[in-house]
Amino acid sequence: MHIAGCMLYWGEGAKNKNSLKMSNSDVGMLTFYMRFLRESLQLDDDQIVVRIVCYLGNNLSEQDIESYWLENLQIPATCLRKTSVNIQPISSQQKGRKLLYGTCEIAVHLTRVAQHVLGAIQEYAGIEKPEWLM
Repeated sequence: MHIAGCMLYWGEGAKNKNSLKMSNSDVGMLTFYMRFLRESLQLDDDQIVVRIVCYLGNNLSEQDIESYWLENLQIPATCLRKTSVNIQPISSQQKGRKLLYGTCEIAVHLTRVAQHVLGAIQEYAGIEKPEWLM
């Protein structure tokens, strides 16, 4: 779980010395990432922040979209920050490109946790990224 979570973060996460942030529209990927945060890094829900970016006009309300993410990620509403609702651009209105539930960003703003994951990635991959470390 630890190796898989670190490698997922390496591929999909934002590289920051002080926090872990991952944003995606794939609920399965983010559900696994939440398992990694809880089981491998032993984080509590109150250490996790969730932000949603979505478009309306898809027969779902903002509350429907928030409920979808909160239920699937099994996280309380206290972790949710203000949802960003955008007007859907023409490019996203093309067939097959509509993100019904938008994207969800999961963030942990703990330097020690970010440094642990970034250091583990370097160990597992056998690389050196001094710019990642404090």
